[in-house]
Formats: sequence, structure tokens, C-alpha cells
Amino acid sequence: AGRGRACLGAHLRAELGRQQLAAGEQMEAVQASGATVYHQPLEYNGPGGDWTANDELVEEAWERGVTILPTLERGRRFPLPLAPGWSAWGEWVREAVERYGVNGSFWEGKANPTPIVAWEVWNEPNIPVNDPQLTEAQCEEIGRPWNAEIGNCAQPESYGAFLKYSAEAIQAGSEAKTAHGTEVLFGSLNTQVGENYERFLVGAAEGGGLGPDVTGVAVHPYSFAGMVDGMAADIEGVRATLDALGASD
Repeated sequence: AGRGRACLGAHLRAELGRQQLAAGEQMEAVQASGATVYHQPLEYNGPGGDWTANDELVEEAWERGVTILPTLERGRRFPLPLAPGWSAWGEWVREAVERYGVNGSFWEGKANPTPIVAWEVWNEPNIPVNDPQLTEAQCEEIGRPWNAEIGNCAQPESYGAFLKYSAEAIQAGSEAKTAHGTEVLFGSLNTQVGENYERFLVGAAEGGGLGPDVTGVAVHPYSFAGMVDGMAADIEGVRATLDALGASD
């Protein structure tokens, strides 16, 4: 929620027609745009897995003086605490930070490193299709409105718990390498689709998702009708909600 030094970032559709763009081609486009930050998911490879694809992405960025701002995700739906892979997720995000963050093992021997300094946890969690699959009865049990079109409900409290767990692992990885924390971002809120961002933020806060280990909130301020004024209003609305929750600086 703070207003830091401005920079130019990019998020590209990594495809051209039906042809997937290689990491080098993506970075050439980013570099040509003048951006210094590239928003791109890391590939989930599990704890102790093969980092080759992620290494290629981060290296292509570093060679062009670009920093990756990653979305951390595993498939489409974030997991619940008792789901298979919950503990593996925590191990993996910590490994990612210890590899690509400040003083990470990936940067050993590399001059002028561009380490990852902010980590976004999941994408658009306020859209029910990105939340754990529940039945209508289960949604009713937890007091969440059923979205018949999508066949699921938004689960902000569950996302808050997931974000809290993820942020703790990310900060532990940063502390191990730097003796200080890093930036952890609430996954991008879609301001036009899914559960209203205000209700979702309130619910996520109740689940622990706006604690001290979470340092910012990412927003997708789509405003197809309101254009620039609509985007600005959405961003200010998110800020106002965070202010009301005591979660902004």
C-alpha cells in the first residue's frame, strides 16, 4: 500500500498465435519495451525438483538487466491445509526464495545480479475458479455464496490461511539468506470479475492473510467501461479497504 519509487514493468502473453514464445523471445520483447521488471509465473517443480525451466527464465532476464516478479502457483486452485501437497508447497516456495532471491544460490558467480525481491502468491484468488473446489453444501456450510455459473464459491478465509502459510515460508527463506525479510504480495485481485475485492480482503484478513509477513497487495484493476478513471478508482478503493483494516502504511 506504500508509494515507492516508480519503475516500469511488463506482463506479456507468452504466446504468438498458437506458438509459445521461448524465454529468450519473451525477454527480448520486455527489453525492447524498456521495462525493468517482468511479471511471470515460476513453474512449480516441487521441493528438490528440476529447476531448469525456471533457471532459463531468470537467466534470460538477468542477461538483459530485468528482474522477475513471479506469481507463485501450482495448477489453478490453491490448496487447503489438509490437502495433499500442502507441506510440499511450503518447502518449494522457500527453496525458490533461497535460489532466486537476494543472495540466492542461483546468483553465485554472476555479476550484477537481478534477484527476485517480491513474490506474489497465486493469481486472482477472488475468482471462485481459482479456489479449492467445494460443493454447494460445503459453501453453504462455511457461509460463502454459491456461484452457479462457475460451480464453486470464493473462499477468502481459506486464501488468507494459505497466504499466511506461504508468506511465513517465503520470509523464512529470505531470513536464511539475508537476515531480513522480503516483499510478499497478496495475489492479484481482479476488480471486475469474482468476489468484490472489499469483501474478499476482509475475509482474507480474518484468515490471517494480511499479517506482518504480507507486505503488499497486487491488483488487476481492469476497468473496461471506466477506463483510466475506473482503474484509479479501483486502486484507491483497495487502498481505502486496507486502511480500514489497518493493513496499509
